[in-house]
Amino acid sequence: MDPVADAMVGLPDLGGQSSLRGQVADALRKALATGTLRSGVVYSAPTLADEFGISPLRSARP
Repeated sequence: MDPVADAMVGLPDLGGQSSLRGQVADALRKALATGTLRSGVVYSAPTLADEFGISPLRSARP
């Protein structure tokens, strides 16, 4: 099995949190808990961003 998952189906909808970062974090936790995403598998940030319908860009942190 390929360790990089390039196509995911059924990720949880974003919602419930006020910040986009919080929404994505919650959705990723739910996806791991339900088995939609598997622990130990490397998922690409651009692919995950596309699945969530968001930009894969990250803000700079000091």
